Amino acid sequence: MNKLLITVGLVAGLILLIPITSYILVYGRHLSDSQELWAHFGDFFGGVLNPIYALLALLALLYTISLQSAELRQATTEFRRSADSLQQQLDHYRDASRKEDLFKIIKNIDDDLEKIYETVVSPEGQIPVLKIGHVIHEGFRLRNSSDKSGSYEQFLNLASSSGSVVESVFMKLAVASGNLYKYLKKYQEIAGGESYISEYYRYKYFMLGQLLKDAGNIDKDIYEFYLSSVDIDVQQGHQK
Repeated sequence: MNKLLITVGLVAGLILLIPITSYILVYGRHLSDSQELWAHFGDFFGGVLNPIYALLALLALLYTISLQSAELRQATTEFRRSADSLQQQLDHYRDASRKEDLFKIIKNIDDDLEKIYETVVSPEGQIPVLKIGHVIHEGFRLRNSSDKSGSYEQFLNLASSSGSVVESVFMKLAVASGNLYKYLKKYQEIAGGESYISEYYRYKYFMLGQLLKDAGNIDKDIYEFYLSSVDIDVQQGHQK
Protein backbone atom coordinates (compact mmCIF):
# COMPACT_ATOMS: atom_id res chain seq x y z
CA MET A 1 0.00 0.00 0.00
CA ASN A 2 2.86 2.38 0.82
CA LYS A 3 4.53 1.63 -2.51
CA LEU A 4 1.27 2.38 -4.28
CA LEU A 5 0.96 5.77 -2.55
CA ILE A 6 4.54 6.64 -3.49
CA THR A 7 3.89 5.66 -7.11
CA VAL A 8 0.71 7.74 -7.25
CA GLY A 9 2.58 10.71 -5.74
CA LEU A 10 5.35 10.45 -8.32
CA VAL A 11 2.84 10.23 -11.18
CA ALA A 12 0.96 13.25 -9.85
CA GLY A 13 4.24 15.18 -9.59
CA LEU A 14 5.21 14.29 -13.14
CA ILE A 15 1.80 15.36 -14.39
CA LEU A 16 2.23 18.65 -12.55
CA LEU A 17 5.38 19.31 -14.58
CA ILE A 18 3.57 18.89 -17.91
CA PRO A 19 1.76 22.30 -18.04
CA ILE A 20 4.70 24.11 -16.44
CA THR A 21 7.18 22.68 -18.93
CA SER A 22 4.80 23.32 -21.83
CA TYR A 23 4.25 26.93 -20.78
CA ILE A 24 7.97 27.60 -20.40
CA LEU A 25 8.72 26.07 -23.79
CA VAL A 26 6.08 28.24 -25.48
CA TYR A 27 6.33 31.53 -23.60
CA GLY A 28 9.79 31.31 -22.08
CA ARG A 29 10.95 31.73 -18.51
CA HIS A 30 10.19 35.46 -18.20
CA LEU A 31 8.00 36.29 -15.22
CA SER A 32 5.37 38.85 -16.19
CA ASP A 33 4.16 41.73 -14.01
CA SER A 34 0.76 41.64 -15.67
CA GLN A 35 -2.06 40.33 -13.54
CA GLU A 36 -3.99 39.46 -16.67
CA LEU A 37 -1.20 37.24 -17.95
CA TRP A 38 -0.99 35.47 -14.63
CA ALA A 39 -4.75 34.91 -14.82
CA HIS A 40 -4.37 33.40 -18.25
CA PHE A 41 -1.57 31.20 -16.91
CA GLY A 42 -3.82 30.04 -14.08
CA ASP A 43 -6.61 29.21 -16.48
CA PHE A 44 -4.17 27.28 -18.64
CA PHE A 45 -2.63 25.53 -15.67
CA GLY A 46 -6.00 24.58 -14.19
CA GLY A 47 -7.52 23.64 -17.51
CA VAL A 48 -4.77 21.13 -18.12
CA LEU A 49 -4.44 19.66 -14.61
CA ASN A 50 -8.02 19.64 -13.36
CA PRO A 51 -9.33 16.98 -15.79
CA ILE A 52 -6.21 14.85 -15.24
CA TYR A 53 -6.40 15.02 -11.46
CA ALA A 54 -10.16 14.47 -11.56
CA LEU A 55 -9.56 11.32 -13.58
CA LEU A 56 -6.85 10.21 -11.15
CA ALA A 57 -9.19 10.91 -8.21
CA LEU A 58 -11.92 8.84 -9.86
CA LEU A 59 -9.50 5.99 -10.53
CA ALA A 60 -8.26 6.18 -6.93
CA LEU A 61 -11.85 6.11 -5.66
CA LEU A 62 -12.66 3.10 -7.82
CA TYR A 63 -9.49 1.37 -6.66
CA THR A 64 -10.35 2.10 -3.01
CA ILE A 65 -13.86 0.73 -3.50
CA SER A 66 -12.38 -2.36 -5.14
CA LEU A 67 -10.00 -2.87 -2.20
CA GLN A 68 -12.80 -2.41 0.32
CA SER A 69 -14.99 -4.85 -1.58
CA ALA A 70 -12.18 -7.43 -1.62
CA GLU A 71 -11.58 -6.91 2.11
CA LEU A 72 -15.31 -7.18 2.77
CA ARG A 73 -15.53 -10.43 0.80
CA GLN A 74 -12.52 -11.79 2.67
CA ALA A 75 -13.99 -10.70 6.00
CA THR A 76 -17.33 -12.30 5.06
CA THR A 77 -15.57 -15.54 4.11
CA GLU A 78 -13.62 -15.57 7.38
CA PHE A 79 -16.80 -14.81 9.32
CA ARG A 80 -18.58 -17.71 7.64
CA ARG A 81 -15.68 -20.02 8.39
CA SER A 82 -15.68 -18.91 12.01
CA ALA A 83 -19.46 -19.33 12.19
CA ASP A 84 -19.22 -22.81 10.63
CA SER A 85 -16.42 -23.76 13.00
CA LEU A 86 -18.40 -22.48 15.98
CA GLN A 87 -21.49 -24.36 14.80
CA GLN A 88 -19.46 -27.54 14.45
CA GLN A 89 -18.14 -27.09 17.98
CA LEU A 90 -21.65 -26.48 19.30
CA ASP A 91 -22.93 -29.55 17.45
CA HIS A 92 -20.03 -31.58 18.84
CA TYR A 93 -20.71 -30.47 22.42
CA ARG A 94 -24.46 -30.98 21.93
CA ASP A 95 -23.90 -34.48 20.56
CA ALA A 96 -21.43 -35.27 23.32
CA SER A 97 -23.98 -34.16 25.92
CA ARG A 98 -26.75 -36.20 24.28
CA LYS A 99 -24.48 -39.25 24.07
CA GLU A 100 -23.64 -38.89 27.76
CA ASP A 101 -27.33 -38.67 28.68
CA LEU A 102 -28.17 -41.65 26.49
CA PHE A 103 -25.34 -43.69 28.00
CA LYS A 104 -26.73 -43.07 31.49
CA ILE A 105 -30.13 -44.33 30.35
CA ILE A 106 -28.55 -47.34 28.63
CA LYS A 107 -26.55 -48.18 31.76
CA ASN A 108 -29.69 -48.01 33.91
CA ILE A 109 -31.49 -50.39 31.55
CA ASP A 110 -28.45 -52.67 31.61
CA ASP A 111 -28.61 -52.74 35.42
CA ASP A 112 -32.31 -53.63 35.25
CA LEU A 113 -31.62 -56.46 32.79
CA GLU A 114 -28.89 -57.88 34.99
CA LYS A 115 -31.34 -57.95 37.91
CA ILE A 116 -33.97 -59.64 35.74
CA TYR A 117 -31.41 -62.24 34.67
CA GLU A 118 -31.02 -63.16 38.36
CA THR A 119 -34.77 -63.60 38.87
CA VAL A 120 -35.65 -67.15 39.96
CA VAL A 121 -38.41 -68.74 37.83
CA SER A 122 -38.26 -72.32 39.12
CA PRO A 123 -40.72 -73.55 41.77
CA GLU A 124 -39.73 -72.90 45.36
CA GLY A 125 -37.44 -75.60 46.71
CA GLN A 126 -36.46 -76.94 43.28
CA ILE A 127 -32.84 -77.95 42.92
CA PRO A 128 -31.06 -76.69 40.94
CA VAL A 129 -32.53 -73.20 41.03
CA LEU A 130 -33.56 -71.98 37.58
CA LYS A 131 -33.04 -68.28 36.80
CA ILE A 132 -33.98 -66.20 33.77
CA GLY A 133 -30.31 -66.16 32.74
CA HIS A 134 -30.28 -69.97 32.67
CA VAL A 135 -33.43 -70.06 30.51
CA ILE A 136 -31.89 -67.59 28.05
CA HIS A 137 -28.74 -69.68 27.73
CA GLU A 138 -30.78 -72.84 27.30
CA GLY A 139 -32.89 -71.30 24.57
CA PHE A 140 -29.84 -70.14 22.67
CA ARG A 141 -28.15 -73.53 23.05
CA LEU A 142 -31.15 -75.20 21.44
CA ARG A 143 -31.80 -72.49 18.84
CA ASN A 144 -31.17 -74.83 15.86
CA SER A 145 -32.99 -77.79 17.36
CA SER A 146 -36.66 -78.60 16.75
CA ASP A 147 -36.85 -80.26 20.20
CA LYS A 148 -36.72 -77.82 23.10
CA SER A 149 -36.01 -78.87 26.68
CA GLY A 150 -38.95 -79.27 29.03
CA SER A 151 -37.95 -76.38 31.26
CA TYR A 152 -37.57 -74.06 28.29
CA GLU A 153 -40.91 -75.05 26.78
CA GLN A 154 -42.57 -74.63 30.17
CA PHE A 155 -41.08 -71.15 30.52
CA LEU A 156 -42.38 -70.11 27.09
CA ASN A 157 -45.86 -71.43 27.95
CA LEU A 158 -45.94 -69.62 31.27
CA ALA A 159 -44.56 -66.44 29.68
CA SER A 160 -47.66 -66.29 27.48
CA SER A 161 -50.06 -67.29 30.27
CA SER A 162 -51.98 -64.30 31.54
CA GLY A 163 -51.55 -63.64 35.25
CA SER A 164 -48.61 -65.97 35.84
CA VAL A 165 -45.53 -64.86 37.73
CA VAL A 166 -43.35 -65.85 34.77
CA GLU A 167 -45.45 -63.65 32.46
CA SER A 168 -44.75 -60.66 34.69
CA VAL A 169 -41.03 -61.34 34.70
CA PHE A 170 -40.98 -61.92 30.94
CA MET A 171 -42.85 -58.66 30.35
CA LYS A 172 -40.19 -56.81 32.33
CA LEU A 173 -37.53 -58.57 30.26
CA ALA A 174 -39.27 -57.74 26.97
CA VAL A 175 -39.82 -54.08 27.89
CA ALA A 176 -36.24 -53.61 29.12
CA SER A 177 -34.74 -55.24 26.02
CA GLY A 178 -37.02 -53.15 23.79
CA ASN A 179 -35.97 -49.95 25.55
CA LEU A 180 -32.32 -50.93 25.32
CA TYR A 181 -32.77 -51.47 21.58
CA LYS A 182 -34.46 -48.09 21.17
CA TYR A 183 -31.78 -46.11 23.03
CA LEU A 184 -28.90 -47.99 21.41
CA LYS A 185 -30.35 -47.08 18.00
CA LYS A 186 -30.53 -43.44 19.07
CA TYR A 187 -26.94 -43.64 20.26
CA GLN A 188 -25.92 -45.03 16.86
CA GLU A 189 -27.67 -42.14 15.10
CA ILE A 190 -25.70 -39.55 17.08
CA ALA A 191 -22.44 -41.50 16.74
CA GLY A 192 -22.97 -41.76 12.98
CA GLY A 193 -23.14 -45.55 12.92
CA GLU A 194 -22.08 -48.56 14.96
CA SER A 195 -20.18 -47.58 18.10
CA TYR A 196 -18.32 -49.44 20.83
CA ILE A 197 -21.23 -48.81 23.19
CA SER A 198 -23.91 -50.30 20.95
CA GLU A 199 -21.61 -53.11 19.86
CA TYR A 200 -20.84 -54.01 23.48
CA TYR A 201 -24.46 -54.23 24.60
CA ARG A 202 -25.60 -56.03 21.48
CA TYR A 203 -22.91 -58.62 22.11
CA LYS A 204 -23.69 -58.82 25.81
CA TYR A 205 -27.34 -59.66 25.18
CA PHE A 206 -27.16 -61.51 21.88
CA MET A 207 -28.50 -64.72 23.49
CA LEU A 208 -31.55 -62.81 24.68
CA GLY A 209 -32.54 -62.36 21.05
CA GLN A 210 -33.32 -66.05 20.68
CA LEU A 211 -35.67 -66.09 23.68
CA LEU A 212 -37.51 -63.03 22.39
CA LYS A 213 -37.84 -64.69 18.99
CA ASP A 214 -39.14 -67.97 20.42
CA ALA A 215 -41.60 -66.21 22.72
CA GLY A 216 -43.29 -64.49 19.79
CA ASN A 217 -45.26 -61.24 19.84
CA ILE A 218 -41.95 -59.34 19.84
CA ASP A 219 -40.97 -56.88 17.14
CA LYS A 220 -38.71 -58.68 14.66
CA ASP A 221 -36.31 -55.72 14.51
CA ILE A 222 -35.64 -56.07 18.23
CA TYR A 223 -34.62 -59.72 18.40
CA GLU A 224 -32.72 -59.54 15.11
CA PHE A 225 -30.83 -56.55 16.49
CA TYR A 226 -29.38 -58.77 19.21
CA LEU A 227 -29.01 -61.96 17.17
CA SER A 228 -27.07 -60.20 14.41
CA SER A 229 -24.53 -58.72 16.82
CA VAL A 230 -21.98 -61.51 16.36
CA ASP A 231 -21.22 -63.94 13.58
CA ILE A 232 -22.20 -67.61 13.67
CA ASP A 233 -18.73 -68.85 14.59
CA VAL A 234 -18.58 -66.67 17.70
CA GLN A 235 -22.10 -67.68 18.67
CA GLN A 236 -21.20 -71.36 18.30
CA GLY A 237 -18.16 -70.75 20.48
CA HIS A 238 -20.45 -69.40 23.20
CA GLN A 239 -22.73 -72.41 22.76
CA LYS A 240 -19.86 -74.78 23.51
